[in-house]
Amino acid sequence: MNQFMNIPEELKQLPQWVCRKEKIPFNPETGAPAKAGQPATWASFEECVNALDGGGYDGIGFEFKNNGIVGIDLDHVIAADGSLSAKAAEIVAILDSYTEYSPSGKGLHTFVKGDIPVDGRKKGFIEMYKAKRYFTMTGNVYGKLKPINKRCEQVMQIFNKYFTNPVSVNSTMEADINSSCINKGKDYLSVGLEKDAVFKALWNGEYHSEKCTSESEKDLALMGKLLYWCSGNAEAAIEAFIGSPYAKGKDDKHTAKLERSDYLQRTAVKAMQGLSSTAASDDKKYIRKFAKGTAEIQETLEHLQPHINYTCDDKGNGELFADVFNSVARFNVTANEWFVYDGRVWVKDMGGMHVSRMAKQLKDELLMFSVSIENETQKTAYQKHILKMGSRAVRETMVKDARDKYCISNEDIDKDLDLLNLQNGTLNLKTFEFREHRATDLISKIANVSYNPAARSELWQHFINEVMQGDEEKIKYLQKAIGYGITADTSLETCFILYGATTRNGKS
Repeated sequence: MNQFMNIPEELKQLPQWVCRKEKIPFNPETGAPAKAGQPATWASFEECVNALDGGGYDGIGFEFKNNGIVGIDLDHVIAADGSLSAKAAEIVAILDSYTEYSPSGKGLHTFVKGDIPVDGRKKGFIEMYKAKRYFTMTGNVYGKLKPINKRCEQVMQIFNKYFTNPVSVNSTMEADINSSCINKGKDYLSVGLEKDAVFKALWNGEYHSEKCTSESEKDLALMGKLLYWCSGNAEAAIEAFIGSPYAKGKDDKHTAKLERSDYLQRTAVKAMQGLSSTAASDDKKYIRKFAKGTAEIQETLEHLQPHINYTCDDKGNGELFADVFNSVARFNVTANEWFVYDGRVWVKDMGGMHVSRMAKQLKDELLMFSVSIENETQKTAYQKHILKMGSRAVRETMVKDARDKYCISNEDIDKDLDLLNLQNGTLNLKTFEFREHRATDLISKIANVSYNPAARSELWQHFINEVMQGDEEKIKYLQKAIGYGITADTSLETCFILYGATTRNGKS
């Protein structure tokens, strides 16, 4: 694939690549659909190119991960004669960075180093993303081949022009906490003003600290608090900032600074960099399992575009169910049962109750998704198809038809003998890498202990030293024997006999 040579090397080095069939992203290693925001479902550039060369895929794509790369998608901006629209030409000139043609040849993808206040936005012909989206990649360069340049100011200039409505401070100063934009987070804001003393003091302009004395420092501190209590919603945080008593109390000089078109956006971007969690993510009720599942499923459906890429029959329904739920539901042909993933281990779905609920959920999720279909004729036809899933017979057939797409056997379960599954993650006993639980590990067992590499026990050390009579070589050998026992490897066919020279030898 010679054209891929044009893709900047720094993009190739990132493990954020996927293969694609039409516009659906796939993990070339597993053959399962890749998912936005889930790096475990992505691969390296080399793996994707090799898989593409092997056949079965239409192209490759790059997943955004909120790590300093912003992608700008300019759709349908190239005319039949090859000319570029005026707006697109202006954007490409301002950003002056690596730009390539989209697969259709009618659009452009530009990559820059920078940041935007949100994961992504779409409006008309332009889309901008820094996370939870992927771009199809061609390597077919538009104009001169350029590197991915740092364009922090320019990318915010474009973002503000197309996605941010100009805000007049004087005209909105009287907006209170119940404004329409803030309604999404008003419950959290109310809780924050009641429970968070620092936030309340910043909000009222009464905060005093040696570490936060300048106007800009206080602006940043309040914006950080607002982003937390507005659950990362930059627009809500900015509007709340403008409506705060703190902003109302500013003098003319500082009010003029707020009226600058980019000041609050820049402040929000900077505050966002220090945001590790939000009120919503810390609220256990908000992140209950079903709500999280709903968000993930809607993102998956947006990638899959089921009304376009799946037939409206039993076969299409089965393939869609398998593609949506393959990370949490697989049919085990040996056990003749569905297995489901609970976030840590795969367990047998006795009676198929979980997959039955998933089928019902998919019907509801599809109805939610169908609202976003722009073509009214397609929307009406697809909603009619979705409503048929209200029938139990249709859902049962869908689940049956899904069984063979990502099926597994008992040989696939617990196959990696070096993985030790623990309460707080999975430890690789060969490399000693400790990481999060992964559905792709296909583990069905878990130890009732959490991993803590810094854990020490003086009592245990004293006990071992006593029963081994201070013999360091024996202590190390015993550690090796116990460590071997932790693995599932029995290839050495060993039998360890504990023999002690004294009665206080710890055998019992």
